[in-house]
Amino acid sequence: MPKYLLGGIFKIYMSIFISAIFISIGITMEVIWTALVWFFKKRNIKFVGSTSLWMIPLYAITPYMFYLVIKYLPNSSIFLRSLIYLMVIFLLEYIYGWIFKKILQVPLWDYSRDTEDHTGYYCKYNLKGLIALEFTPLWYIVGIIGELIYLYLLSR
Repeated sequence: MPKYLLGGIFKIYMSIFISAIFISIGITMEVIWTALVWFFKKRNIKFVGSTSLWMIPLYAITPYMFYLVIKYLPNSSIFLRSLIYLMVIFLLEYIYGWIFKKILQVPLWDYSRDTEDHTGYYCKYNLKGLIALEFTPLWYIVGIIGELIYLYLLSR
C-alpha cells in the first residue's frame, strides 16, 4: 500500500480516536455534574446523573474546535485561546440546544427552571434556558483542560 495512503488512514483513525475520547470525557463529565447538582439541590444521595445520547455529536466535534484555534492562533496565549473556547462552547451550546428545543421540540436541558427529570436546573443568569452565564468559569477551565488533553492525544 502506498505510504501516502497509510498516512491518510492514520489521520482518519486518530481523528475518530480523539473524537471518541472527547465523547467519553463529555458524557462522563455530564453524568458526574448532574449527579452532584441534584445531590446539592435535592440531597439525592443516590447520586443519579443523566445525559442524552444526543450529546454525542456535540462532544464528537469538540476536538475540531481545539484543532482550529491551535492552527490559526498558534502563538497566542492559553488565556486568549481559552476565552475563544469559552465563546465557542457557549455558541455551540446555544445553537445545539435551540435546534433541539425549537425545531425538534425535544429540550435536552433547561437552565430556566428545575425539572423532575434532571434535564433542567435553575440558573439565574440564563439565556432562554439554553446557556447559563454561571458556567463561565467552568467553561473557561474546561477549555484549558480540553486543549491540554487534545495536545496530549496528538503527541501519542
